[in-house]
Amino acid sequence: MKPLLLTATLLLPSLAHADSYYLGAGRWTCEALLTANETQDMPKVYQAVGWLLGYWSAETNYRGDVFTDIVEQAGGQAIIVQTLAECRKFPKDTKLYELANSMIGNTG
Repeated sequence: MKPLLLTATLLLPSLAHADSYYLGAGRWTCEALLTANETQDMPKVYQAVGWLLGYWSAETNYRGDVFTDIVEQAGGQAIIVQTLAECRKFPKDTKLYELANSMIGNTG
């Protein structure tokens, strides 16, 4: 078998397993976010806020006008406050991207 074809054949199974990959604070747990907020670790808080607002903003590209209107009317502060409240309800090991997906799925 040719080296390039062999390499491609070996890579295909590993590529099939990855649906997506989250960078940055999206991989943090609710516990990490709540701890950063409670201890006022502002660099971490700002990183999480930036990630969350960017994630919600990106979703306005893929969802209808109703969703976009809700996000626009709620604003960033409401999204962050609600995220913290939801983190307190979810298991501590819930990843922020999982929480955000749940919240986004229940919006609109």
